[in-house]
Amino acid sequence: MPESIIASPISFPAEIPAGYCGKDETEPVYDPTIHLQITPPEYVIGLDYKKYKFPFSEEDKRTFPGMSVSAPFRVVSDEGLRVLRSIYQKNKPLIIRGERQSARLRGLGYTSQFIRDFNNCRLLAKFFGHMANDTLAAHTMPMNYSHTNIGDIGEHAPVDQWHADSVEYVMVLIISDIQDMVGGELEVIMHSSQKAFQLLVEDKLTKDDILVANYKSAGYCMFMQGSKMVHHVSPVISAREPRISMVNSYVSCDVTRPDTTRLATFMNCGDPREVSRLDFARHKAWRTKAILDNVLETTKFSDPPDVTLEKMRAARDELINACNLLEEKTTDSLPYFNEKAKSMVVESKDGMM
Repeated sequence: MPESIIASPISFPAEIPAGYCGKDETEPVYDPTIHLQITPPEYVIGLDYKKYKFPFSEEDKRTFPGMSVSAPFRVVSDEGLRVLRSIYQKNKPLIIRGERQSARLRGLGYTSQFIRDFNNCRLLAKFFGHMANDTLAAHTMPMNYSHTNIGDIGEHAPVDQWHADSVEYVMVLIISDIQDMVGGELEVIMHSSQKAFQLLVEDKLTKDDILVANYKSAGYCMFMQGSKMVHHVSPVISAREPRISMVNSYVSCDVTRPDTTRLATFMNCGDPREVSRLDFARHKAWRTKAILDNVLETTKFSDPPDVTLEKMRAARDELINACNLLEEKTTDSLPYFNEKAKSMVVESKDGMM
């Protein structure tokens, strides 16, 4: 399609799925003036792996090749941290363990109004959009809201193994006390995902290939295009408490961009299947609706017919692909690198612990 088509952020589902409480009346109301403390990063690294001073100059905005990762920066205030830690504590019964990640907590978007508002904060989406040089919104699938990884102390396995994300952009926020922590480092391979996995499989990865996040403290985050950058979190050797990170996912509102959302990841990671399926269906409906709305609202009689047909075909193909995935006629499974087996594997539901 020749021009960008920008979709408005998706609405939240009308119904909370069974098994989730919807909201906790004891939580405070999310207020960015109270719960955020945004300190811009010094730089953003592009997909050319060069550092660009942030905020970008006008020239850099024109030539920026897309982002890989940002420098770590403060994003949440002390009060925001207190609330997020409280929400984590109250929802610990939802923690599951798996083959790829030692422990994870999902579904906070369906249990906490604070988490919903935190993820849908337009101030954050606009700020991260400046870093990505893109128009962003919270990811369309609420099960992803503030996905939380827990790294137990003394574990020999990584907190999360080498992988690329099944969503486009992520903010990885530390909410635990990491002072004096040994291990538990977010590490990113500064190559294309294809080359990164090749280096891992061939056992040729070196320290020079890796960027280490080096978070200063709780409340700091790193923003990255996780779908393009292979990353992991190393084992926590010692720490004052388990390493806890909350991951907010974001998606480009430009629906002409290729979609990086993978259904198989969420079907196999322990989420309720009926929730994954509807979340994904709504995601695809959001993208195709924006394309069809563009046809309805902008098409002129003077336009070349191929322009309209291209949009119609794009919507058709996306829906057919989505239906095939939902009917399990095809799969979009995304492999990760199992560091113990030293090979590429696909996480399956049978692999859940």
